[in-house]
Amino acid sequence: MAGIWDTWQNKETGVTVNTFSIITTKANSLLARIHNTKERMPVILKQYDEKKWLRNDLEINDIAAMLTSYDEREMEAFPVSRLITGRGVNTNTPEAMVPYKYEELLVQR
Repeated sequence: MAGIWDTWQNKETGVTVNTFSIITTKANSLLARIHNTKERMPVILKQYDEKKWLRNDLEINDIAAMLTSYDEREMEAFPVSRLITGRGVNTNTPEAMVPYKYEELLVQR
């Protein structure tokens, strides 16, 4: 994913702070259905752009060309457990990535 980072010092406390942000863009058709309120998605870099993204001499046009929606045909989506939204629990577990079936979403025929 495309991200930006910076290290800065808090002038009041003197503490060095490392910060980062994931850059987002307009959602492709797959993610627009999932994130349908804001219709955005992270910028997912193409493999051939990964090293280029890390260069610090890029022109604004080079950067803009990489900030596009990822091809939905290259993606797969499936529901996951609400475990990933739990508070006070370790959400960094393999179970959080396992496809999950919600009974309320199953179509009755």
